[in-house]
Amino acid sequence: SSMESMQGSFDGIGVEFSIHRDTIIIINVITSGPSEKKGLKSGERIIFIEDEKVAGVGITNKDVIAKLRGKRGTTVTVGIQNNQDTLIRFVNLTRDKIPLFSLDVAYEIYPKIGYIKLNRFSATTFHEFKKELKQLKTESSIESLILDLRGNSGGYLDQAIKILNEFFSNKELLVY
Repeated sequence: SSMESMQGSFDGIGVEFSIHRDTIIIINVITSGPSEKKGLKSGERIIFIEDEKVAGVGITNKDVIAKLRGKRGTTVTVGIQNNQDTLIRFVNLTRDKIPLFSLDVAYEIYPKIGYIKLNRFSATTFHEFKKELKQLKTESSIESLILDLRGNSGGYLDQAIKILNEFFSNKELLVY
C-alpha cells in the first residue's frame, strides 16, 4: 500500500489500514471517500471481505489491497466490527477514485506567520506545498513559516529535498 499511497490517487474504498495480531484495523478513513460516507471509523476492524473471513487467517497487506482495491464503480461488501461489541455489521461499498493529499492544512497562524502541515511526502507534495505557500505569501503576506512534520510517515526523498531547497541556498549540504 505504501507505493500506491505515494502516487496521489487510486481506486478503492478509502481506508488506510494496518494488520495487528492477524486482524485488519482501520487506521484512517479518507475524507469524503466511500468508507466515510458509509460511516466506517478508524479503530474498527475488518473481519469479512465479501463472504470470506479475513481475521485470524494470516492475511497479508498485499492480500487485503488485492481484495479491497478495484475499478471505480464496482462494489465490495465488508464485515466490520468495532471495539464496543462483538456484532459484525455488513457494509456494501462502491469503489471510487481516492485522492491522497499530503498537505493537511495551510493558514496564517499568527500575523505574518504561515503554518503548513504535511502528513507524507507523496508524488504531489511539492506541488501542493508550492501552491499553498504562494497563496499564503500573496493573501496573508507571510514573512515566516512553520512547517509541521509531526506524524509525517515519510515518502519520496526528492519531494522532501525540493521543499528543503525552498528554504536554503544551493551551497548548503542538506541531505547526506
